[in-house]
Amino acid sequence: MSMRRERVWRVLRAAGGVFLVLAVAGAAAWMAMATSKPQPTGSGQKSDSAGDGLRWITSDTVAASPELAARMGFRSVPVSAPTRARKLAPFRGTVGFDPASLARIQSPCSGQVIAYFTRDKKEIPVRDLARTAVLKVDDPVNEGDPLAVIWSQALLEKKAELLTAVINLRRDERNLESLQNAQSSSPVSINNAQALVDADTGAIRRIDGNLRGWRVPEDEIRAIWDEADKKTPASDPNAWGRLVIRSPISGIIIEKNISTVDVVDNSVLFQVANMSRLFVRVNVFEEDLPALQALPKPIRWAVDLPSVGKSFTGALETIGSQIDQAQHTALLTGTVENPKGELRVGMYVTVTIEAPPPADELELPAEAVIEDGRESVVFVQPNPAEPVFVRHHVRVTRRYRDVVYIADNPSGVRPGNHVLTSGSLLLNDALADLPPSRS
Repeated sequence: MSMRRERVWRVLRAAGGVFLVLAVAGAAAWMAMATSKPQPTGSGQKSDSAGDGLRWITSDTVAASPELAARMGFRSVPVSAPTRARKLAPFRGTVGFDPASLARIQSPCSGQVIAYFTRDKKEIPVRDLARTAVLKVDDPVNEGDPLAVIWSQALLEKKAELLTAVINLRRDERNLESLQNAQSSSPVSINNAQALVDADTGAIRRIDGNLRGWRVPEDEIRAIWDEADKKTPASDPNAWGRLVIRSPISGIIIEKNISTVDVVDNSVLFQVANMSRLFVRVNVFEEDLPALQALPKPIRWAVDLPSVGKSFTGALETIGSQIDQAQHTALLTGTVENPKGELRVGMYVTVTIEAPPPADELELPAEAVIEDGRESVVFVQPNPAEPVFVRHHVRVTRRYRDVVYIADNPSGVRPGNHVLTSGSLLLNDALADLPPSRS
């Protein structure tokens, strides 16, 4: 009995395995039937697929039926040469004073400070400084505005020397004229008189040069000549020792190096900076230098101020000839326009340089280029009146929101070609389902 039961059990297990195989096979067949696409049942039945209106002409050229072209709304535009400059990677820099717009104002001769000026050009003696506010650092000044007054003994003596020289010249000129008009004058006496006039003229030229070098105004020099021609001494000789220090440029005072009654001697008293144009220093890595050196001159740049989100125009002027051995960077220097004074010396800025578009690029609308992460494709329409398109694989060099730039390949897309924009993506998808060309 036990042997018979064992044989029955083996049969039942074998039958169960067969049933399991049949069940799995049936389920697979049912799923295949459920997921299969229905096929056309008659020759008169048409599919809605775009591929039904497309046919290959060559391996890269496809033609669309007029009906499909109307339904997909094909539109093409001509390819153009690049119109937008390309931007180099931005550089970091700092703002400083422009040396060409910075005036270091010195005393041309030794003397003592006796007065200062207010912003409305009122002269304040040093004894009254405690009661009146005078010009200070960060105050604006215009070209020619007075800053301070120095009394100089050397200046007084130089003006007196000019007075004496002019008086001597007038006397010797009269003597020469008298000798030239006299019948009995010898040539020797006339020559001697002429030599004195020449010596007086040379002395006046030397003194006049000294005074002008000390920036003595023309009207003060002219006043000395007037005193000499009147043959009377100056009404106030001590006034000739006054020297008004004036600003040679318009700007703001950035340094004031004199106090109440300082004695000065050819030292820098004030510094005035014109803030409408500032200096920019940028350090760039040596591998960026070839691209910069290849740019046509002048090189314009945009100076961006990240803290306020504003941009200012300027120009790169010099590319340093030395490389910093520690950082392997070169120094670029240039200017930036600051008409409203929004930039401050010492600010960090970002500098962007635009390079002319390369000659080997083409400009296309962004919608003309189809990209899937592996390749970039455009469709060229040889005749804008016919729905025939040639597929080209291209290399994108740079892209913007509305335009894309591709490398100009002589065997590919050329300037003047019409590239498909509207309908290009639908066409590319349809070709994926179209049987390959046999050409």
